[in-house]
Amino acid sequence: MVGRVILQDLPHSISNALPTPGVENMAHDFFEPQPVKASKFYFTLGVLHNHPHHKVCLLLNNIKSAMATDSVILLDEMVLPEVGVSPYAAAMDLVTMSAFAGMVRTESQWRGIIESVGLKLVKTYVYNATSYESVIDVRLP
Repeated sequence: MVGRVILQDLPHSISNALPTPGVENMAHDFFEPQPVKASKFYFTLGVLHNHPHHKVCLLLNNIKSAMATDSVILLDEMVLPEVGVSPYAAAMDLVTMSAFAGMVRTESQWRGIIESVGLKLVKTYVYNATSYESVIDVRLP
């Protein structure tokens, strides 16, 4: 696949990032408009659970505004089952709530947030069933 790979993080993190061949380091606050337009993929790893609903909506709207019709957002997050959550996952949810006012969400909660900003949850791919780690495929409708 031809294209650029861009690592975005806050300025203090990017200033300490080691150079990686083929990867551009770019300072960016994801609560500000996304400067990279029409990317094939926008990927976040373990970011959104640390934020409350309105902040997640802001971040997704910032990416949505930059997307092309064929762009894909990949959200790498824990996706809890609707019932029968493990003690570890329940503890993670409580810590996330108390420390960040965030939450570890179920697929229906993710779908609700994603659809509320005018995006579509295409599919959730679980890659570690024990810890509920998943990649959520999000696109323009």
